[in-house]
Amino acid sequence: MFRIGSNYGGGPGLLALKSATRAVAVSFERLATGKRINRASDDPAGALAVEQFRMREATARKKIDAIARENERLGATEGALSVVQDLAIELRGHVVASANRGALTKDELEAHQQSVDSILQTIGFLSQTTTHEGSQIIAGYASTRLGRAGAALSMLGSGGELNVVDGDLAEAGRVAEAAVALLAEGRGAIGTRMKEMGHRHGLLVKELEELAGARSKIEDTDVASEAAALARARALQEVAAYTASLTSRLQAGQVLTLLTGMGTL
Repeated sequence: MFRIGSNYGGGPGLLALKSATRAVAVSFERLATGKRINRASDDPAGALAVEQFRMREATARKKIDAIARENERLGATEGALSVVQDLAIELRGHVVASANRGALTKDELEAHQQSVDSILQTIGFLSQTTTHEGSQIIAGYASTRLGRAGAALSMLGSGGELNVVDGDLAEAGRVAEAAVALLAEGRGAIGTRMKEMGHRHGLLVKELEELAGARSKIEDTDVASEAAALARARALQEVAAYTASLTSRLQAGQVLTLLTGMGTL
């Protein structure tokens, strides 16, 4: 029995065509996604490195977010303390104005006392109601805590030992001064902390940019290089297709000649 052999001659051409077609598809995908590595099989070592960079980037972003939240809280606290400090300064002014009792009428002294009471109430209200994300942020600056050792700002209220009508004004002045100084110190500490956090934020942003850049070099497509690779793959694809077609036609002709020579046609 006569049997025609397999299409061996066309094999290399078809293999070249398949290879070129795969190369074209890969280049198209890389250009479309902007990624050189679209799956682990594209570059196992590179894919692992990219994943490690992503994990480090995620950690840096979490730290940046934490700093942002902390700065928001510190900013809110500092803003609230500035209001309380202004109130404390105003209160100190009433104490100073009341110091010369001999030159003031009782009504004038009581007017100063009413202003002092109003300020103390406002400070108390702010210390209890000023919150950030549901948490009180200046509870430690209530009038009962502002002052100096053994004496609190709240003692300047009506009926207190340091009231401005008939209390110890010298001590009242010292307590008011201590309260203003304490608030200034608190705001200064917050400012220092915010400055430190700002420096840390800058370092983390720089680190994140460097990590993203390093990952990009491994993962992202070099557009110019990939476009050139695509052009080359498409040219090879056309040549391989022509070669495979030509080989197929030549083989068909050889078979026809063989059959004719055998007298089968």
